[in-house]
Amino acid sequence: MNIYAISDLHLSGEPAKKPMDIFGEHWTAHKEKVKENWLATVKEEDTVIICGDISWAMQLREVEEDLLWIAELPGRKILMRGNHDYWWTSLKKMQNSFGKHFEFLQNNCIKVGNTAICGTRGWLLPSSENFTEDDNKIYQREGIRLEMSLQAAKANNAERIIVAFHYPPLFSPTEQTLFTDLIEKYAYYNDYPHAVDTFEIMENEDVATSHAMISPGNGNCKNDEWTDCIEVKLGDESTLDVKIPKTDSGSVSESFRNWITNSDNYSQI
Repeated sequence: MNIYAISDLHLSGEPAKKPMDIFGEHWTAHKEKVKENWLATVKEEDTVIICGDISWAMQLREVEEDLLWIAELPGRKILMRGNHDYWWTSLKKMQNSFGKHFEFLQNNCIKVGNTAICGTRGWLLPSSENFTEDDNKIYQREGIRLEMSLQAAKANNAERIIVAFHYPPLFSPTEQTLFTDLIEKYAYYNDYPHAVDTFEIMENEDVATSHAMISPGNGNCKNDEWTDCIEVKLGDESTLDVKIPKTDSGSVSESFRNWITNSDNYSQI
């Protein structure tokens, strides 16, 4: 069983009411390309996290055609909201309408075996240009949503956590945000290191990409050794094991940030 993530399908019925090729030739026949690659990759026993911007529909009743198109594809499907999913409404309404085909990720976690799928839409970050007080209110609210999701994973005793976002949780490898703080916090619940992977799909990109993310790796380090060993997950799905000295406070993140900001070390990533 595999877990996949995809985002920004931007469906709009058939024929498309809002053809995406107006944004460039690489969007030509994108719906057909998605289906072709999905069928070639995903098996019925697999899980796919769809990280937002699913349909251009404005109302729940208008999204049926697009969601039923996705429902016909193989795999278990977990949906989360993007900034263009105006049709998204209460969990109860969505579950009543489409719960047969989908699970919805919002203020909760969804278990896939021993893995908890957590996440939230996210928002612009304080480091973003022209970040406003209104943006900050949404940013803080998204942090509350993410913590509720991670708390649910903790309550379910998940052995592994995958955190999914629509917006990037950070814009540079050394940036510390509300989202990265929460991920680090819940990586150590119950005084035990838990693997936390992060899915983040960049909007309007040809290829899904992700930022390097601090992660407690696969949990092979013993508790008393944990602050000596972390795993950096790279965008190409490879990993880099890093041995770093303990700080007086025993903080992995502080040690890592000191290590990564050295230009020679950064070039290794």
